[in-house]
This record gives sequence, structure tokens and C-alpha cells, in this order.
Amino acid sequence: PLLSAALKAREVAEKSQSEVSHVSESAVVAHLADLNQPKQEYLDDSVSLGSGDLFDDAVAPMLATKPLLSAALKAREVAEKSQSEVSHVSESAVVAHLADLNQPKQEYLDDSVSLGSGDLFDDAVAPMLATKPLLSAAL
Repeated sequence: PLLSAALKAREVAEKSQSEVSHVSESAVVAHLADLNQPKQEYLDDSVSLGSGDLFDDAVAPMLATKPLLSAALKAREVAEKSQSEVSHVSESAVVAHLADLNQPKQEYLDDSVSLGSGDLFDDAVAPMLATKPLLSAAL
């Protein structure tokens, strides 16, 4: 029964995916047809003003009087820099540390099923509950 349900679900997913791929591009963009869209594209469309161009830098005068704030801002800057360096690592390099390990070549349905601690160890609390009524009442 599980296999037939899985096969049926796969068929439904493939059918819906093929229906989505048949939708024409004009139908996808049709919801934008009545909106105020630019008719011409310019070179500087992607250029945007930064907040430094619009507002005065309010943090600089404050840093001289608040050393703790300046230390926190420097720490944030260092953390963001190190995080951006980590994000530039390619996915293949991240997974490369697993290449030489004994990895499964096939995934099974019961791979996510795990034994509970009750299946591996005797229940140590049950004998204690008989001798300690306050503990049994608390549990």
C-alpha cells in the first residue's frame, strides 16, 4: 500500500510539473500588462542612492564620546567580514570533507527511523517509583 501511494504521488507531481511547463511566457507576464511599467530601459536604472548620499553620518560624532559603541561596531564589522568570507566557499568545498568517509550510496525508506532509548536500555525509573511516592507523584 505504501509503494502504490508513493507511485501515485510521483505520477501526480510529474503531471502537475508538466502542466506548469506548458504555460506560455506571455501568460506568466500577463498579470503585469495593466500596470505602469517602463517602456524603455536606461543604463542607470540599476544605480541607487545609498543612505550616505541622503543622510548625514550620525554615528561618527557619537563614536568619539562612546568607546563601547565604537568597539561594538568594530566587532560587528569583523563578524560580517568573516561571515561573508565563509559564504564565498563553494558548495563542493563544503561537501568535500565528506568525500573520503564511508557514505551510503543508496537511501532507504527507514533511514530516518531511529531506536529510542527505551529500546536500548532498561527503564531505570520504574523500580525507583515504587519506593519513592513523592517522585512518582511528581512524574
